[in-house]
Amino acid sequence: MDSDHKGIAASLIAIVAIATAYGFLSL
Repeated sequence: MDSDHKGIAASLIAIVAIATAYGFLSL
């Protein structure tokens, strides 16, 4: 269960990082 939680957290961080980079490049 712990590894699952870490996987979800990593996915959320990756999504936020990609969204931030995309928005930054759009500017």
